[in-house]
Amino acid sequence: MKLYIKNAYIQQKPGFIVCNDFGKEKYSVLIEHSVLGMKLDLFNSNGKRASKIRQHGFSFNKTYNINAEEKKIKLILKVCENNISAFIKGYPINIVGDILKKEFSLLTEDKSIIMMHKYNFKNYYELDIIKEDFELFSVCVSLCIETLLFFDKKKSQKNKDFFVEYILNNKKKFGLLPKTFFEEIKKLKNKD
Repeated sequence: MKLYIKNAYIQQKPGFIVCNDFGKEKYSVLIEHSVLGMKLDLFNSNGKRASKIRQHGFSFNKTYNINAEEKKIKLILKVCENNISAFIKGYPINIVGDILKKEFSLLTEDKSIIMMHKYNFKNYYELDIIKEDFELFSVCVSLCIETLLFFDKKKSQKNKDFFVEYILNNKKKFGLLPKTFFEEIKKLKNKD
């Protein structure tokens, strides 16, 4: 099954729309900023909340608490020497690939593929979900990584997000990144 994540404004707030192969909306995601971090609420096509994600953490380490169906997990994104690595606590699943380029896969303990996330050249990201019983889980993990460069605009006027600074300072190491990934960075760069 393939799903597609697109940037959107929902009820005049930033968010995402997750669509199926036919372009029909499957999930909508509202993004809000709080004092403690970012809040993502994922709603199904009937308007019922299917999952909630709460992001918090220090500038060099972002933690996402995910409640999806009956699964409660913690996703941790850490800045490494030349990349950002991701770890899932509470579930025996590994994330492999290039987090910064948003080209990654979710694997089980026995290395079978749950989901592949990649850039589609039409300004959205494609999720190829192999294990359909992990659909919501895969969507939630992908959304957390999609928000990697989201920042609270009020806070960003005082000091930039460490992840954004890190990417700006290491552009040569990472090579070409998808156009949509750099949209937030360009906005910040123009404010300097």
